Amino acid sequence: MSKPADTKVFCAERAPGVDCFSDVDAEAYKSYGLTRANVRQVLSPSVIIVWIRAALGGYSQGATQGDGLRLPGTFVLDSNRRVLFAYYSSDVSDYPTQAELMRAITPVR
Repeated sequence: MSKPADTKVFCAERAPGVDCFSDVDAEAYKSYGLTRANVRQVLSPSVIIVWIRAALGGYSQGATQGDGLRLPGTFVLDSNRRVLFAYYSSDVSDYPTQAELMRAITPVR
């Protein structure tokens, strides 16, 4: 939900060579069924543990852009815009593993 310029910088740093798109109005989030978090999905023990681990590792969250309560999701689409992989996060700290993402983007032989 970041501005296009911020999305471009983020993707260049974290996912070079991957097409990333900005969705300022959260229309794609809504169309993929990504809902807003409730209190449990923001303040659950698992979220707090992730936050503590990050803080102990010297990481902190930057400024929130867009709707900070919109639950995340991760989708991999092919060139025909078919969804090859869909991951709906159960809380604000839930993301697919790197191994799951690598399997999703690696062509099946």
